[in-house]
Amino acid sequence: MDKLNLDFEIMKGNSAKGWSDFENPGYEKGLDTLIAFSGKNSGYIESKKDAKTFGALSYYIPAGFIGDKIKLTGYMKTENVSYAAGLWMKINPNLGFYNMMDKEIKGTNEWNEYEIELDYKDVEAESIEIGVLLAGKGKIWIDDLKVTIDGKELKNVKKKVELTAEIKQSLIKQIQQQKNSLDISSEEKLEATLTPLIESIGNKKIVAIGEDTHGTSEYYKLREAITKRLITEKGFNIVVLENPYDDIEVLNNHIKEEEISKLMKKHLFSIYQTEEMKSFLDWYKIDSIRSNVAFKGMDDSFWVSHELLKDKLSEIQDNEITQLIERLKDAATLSVRKYNRKYKKSGKKARDENELGAFTYQIAIDLNDTLESKGLLTKQLEEYLFNIKNTYINYFNLKNKKPTQSRDEIMAERIAYLAKDPDSKLIVWAHNAHISNIVIINDEIGIMGEKLKNEFGNNYLSIGMSSSKGSYSFFENRFVNGDHDFDDELIQSKIRFQPSESWETLFNEADENSYYFNVKKIKSGDVYTKLKLITFNKETKKDYYKLPILKMFDSLFFLETTNATTPLDD
Repeated sequence: MDKLNLDFEIMKGNSAKGWSDFENPGYEKGLDTLIAFSGKNSGYIESKKDAKTFGALSYYIPAGFIGDKIKLTGYMKTENVSYAAGLWMKINPNLGFYNMMDKEIKGTNEWNEYEIELDYKDVEAESIEIGVLLAGKGKIWIDDLKVTIDGKELKNVKKKVELTAEIKQSLIKQIQQQKNSLDISSEEKLEATLTPLIESIGNKKIVAIGEDTHGTSEYYKLREAITKRLITEKGFNIVVLENPYDDIEVLNNHIKEEEISKLMKKHLFSIYQTEEMKSFLDWYKIDSIRSNVAFKGMDDSFWVSHELLKDKLSEIQDNEITQLIERLKDAATLSVRKYNRKYKKSGKKARDENELGAFTYQIAIDLNDTLESKGLLTKQLEEYLFNIKNTYINYFNLKNKKPTQSRDEIMAERIAYLAKDPDSKLIVWAHNAHISNIVIINDEIGIMGEKLKNEFGNNYLSIGMSSSKGSYSFFENRFVNGDHDFDDELIQSKIRFQPSESWETLFNEADENSYYFNVKKIKSGDVYTKLKLITFNKETKKDYYKLPILKMFDSLFFLETTNATTPLDD
């Protein structure tokens, strides 16, 4: 990259190259050739008589770097500043901004070093803007700025690799050389073509199988086929779905006596209420399978966890435990007003919904401790209470002014909890965005996979799934877990916005037929280009992200054309 002019020493005419100012007539901005912290020059901003707002200098840096934290440091001198002065930094498009105005640097000060730091969202970052500003009256000088990412100067920071024609052809050739053909025309042929993958999995602890939409029929068929073989041939014994934990538990409790379709409509997100999911559950409900395999959920459990606890403890005649269960149910289900009215004599009044949620978290802890002290804490009860605590942890965090946890972090904790059993071997069904080995979007999506990869290392295997055209199912409710009525209508649509330059089109050029390959055998893993990640909702242009897919997964399936899932028959 070109040398950055952060010390104002590179000239372009009478100005410092690369520096610009905000068009504000109340301030004079430019280059000072007499006063500098080091070298010959510095930048300055000085208020005029009619100054009312602020004046600023800015410097633009293209963002093509890989990293987590970005820091701006620099030296500033002030003279008679009436309001505030400071460094500022912005990550575009609207990913982060800070300007030091809260530090209230004012008055007259000799040269001092200042610094600011932001999260650097490398996947989405398009540009970096830095500078200095003066609010109110006075004069400031700035010099010797430095930008670092994760402690390294930009010239030493690893950069994203763009998908050039040469790199593209190299990747296509590598994929062609080591891919395995995939035949999904019949169960027998699918079984045969999956054998190399099953054999390569070995003795992994967690195998996560993804999808680039939640509504693609072929992905469910592939996941079912892989899952069955991992269970029957490799001893896997837990299947975890991206669905509320408590609802899956209720489904398990009634799967023998109730019609499976009705259970699915009560307890599965609408996107899973399909014939493809029913095919797996019809197989799972067989006695010989269910006796050896557990079906679990990994999403928040706001709805019926208290009922599960009550049923498990119904035969225990203990007044303290009965009261705790009753209080847990009330904290989880009553409004703030009704809860406070019922427990007004307890002295613990909830001020708002967040505090009531924090009460629920604490009651779950109290119930866990009480059961343990009385020798009544079974493995199943401990698991129920663990999931309740995870569901309400952020209410506790907000009340105590602690950082909140993302959905991905909480799902990772639930999976890790199940995996702590030395005899457990897990198969995870979730979206590509969650199972990714690296964090990919907004420092949030991908945390689940990255945390599991960090904790379990090579015992965590991620399998992504991708296609370039066809149809998919979706629903229009924005919040998948916003209420307990999983009754959204499934709608079908065609993929419309697939870019001409994308991972999907590259995979299609490698082979128009279906195949899968071991990603770790492909070199140039830092290449970034567009990738489709459609969730529960309808596809938009924003569902395509510039991502390094070869770093995200251990294995990858590609099908040129896929079809929407089939809704359950009414």
